[in-house]
Formats: sequence, C-alpha cells, structure tokens
Amino acid sequence: FHIGPEDSVPICLGSFSFILLLLPFLDRPNLSLPAGPDTWQVAKCLLNLELAAIAGCCSLVNISLTTFLTILLVPLALTVKPYTGWRRVVLVLYTLMCHPLILGGIASTVDTIRTFPSAGAYKLTVRSLEAWQRGVMFSIVDSYIYGNVMYDLASILLLPAWIILYLLCLANPRAAEDAASTSLSQQQQTNQEEGQSKVKKE
Repeated sequence: FHIGPEDSVPICLGSFSFILLLLPFLDRPNLSLPAGPDTWQVAKCLLNLELAAIAGCCSLVNISLTTFLTILLVPLALTVKPYTGWRRVVLVLYTLMCHPLILGGIASTVDTIRTFPSAGAYKLTVRSLEAWQRGVMFSIVDSYIYGNVMYDLASILLLPAWIILYLLCLANPRAAEDAASTSLSQQQQTNQEEGQSKVKKE
C-alpha cells in the first residue's frame, strides 16, 4: 500500500485505540480489573494521583492545554465507578469522548469551523480530518526533531490513565459486591473461630 506517513500514523493509532476498546469484551487477553472488595477504589485513588502528576508535568510545558484537559478529565476522574443502567452508558460515552485522539479531533473540528465558517458540511469534515491528521503527525515530528514532550506525555501517561478510566467504567459492580461480602463473611468466620479458641483455652 502506498500510504504516506500523514495517513498511516493516524490509521495505526486509530486501529490501536479501537483494539483497546474491544479488549475488555474479549476472553484472551483478559484486560479488566481483578475482582476484589476495594479494587476499583484503590485503582481510582492511584489514577487521581497519576492525573495530578500529569497535570503538573503538562503545566510546565503548555498551561492552556493542561487547563483544557483538567476541565474535561477531573469530573470524569471524580465520578467514575462501576455503575449499572443508564448511568453506565452515559459514563462510557463521556469516557470515549475524553480519549486523547477524539479530543484532538474535537479541537481540530472546532478550530476548522472557526477558521472557515462559511464552508459546507462536507468541506468542514474533510478539512477537520486533514487538520487532525496533520496535528498528530506534527506532534510526532516535533517530539523527534525538536524534543517536544507533549506527544510523549500523551502516549506514555495520558493514554494509560484513560485506559484505567475505561476499565473502571466497564468494571462489574456485582463482582465487587460479591467479593466484599465474601471477604466480610471470611473475616466474621475468622473472628468467631478466634473467639471459640479463646473460650476453650479459658
């Protein structure tokens, strides 16, 4: 295939992101949070610490981008948990919107509409897609030639944080509740056995 880098790199990144979306629904490899009474709470705490570190690092490079990401990701990071019903659907849709590539596409679309307000819908769609492709390619070129760290931060830190958010949205709340009840019953049984052993000793 004779595909230029401006087309091949966004296609590869989009395909990789699509595979990440499918992994929680596949048997192998199993990409999901382990069932446990406090698994998602611990993962959420660590995720908030990681997002705080990402915001601190990005603010040293681009304070406007950090503000934009913080406004979008902070509500999601604070409200994410294993829901059921329509709350889960809304949270998953908002999580998908906060994917780094989709956020870049939204920003490119808004900038294209602001630059070409009189263009038609088809031209706006094509120009927005081209602007998104060039933005992704320029970020990689700036990273390798000029040492810009924004692409590295997005690929190494922001994307794994988004994966954890996505897994938290798709976590099974019943499994967490069953694990919590199982651990509680085991603890009660252990306490009863310890009490009986103390009585026998006395």
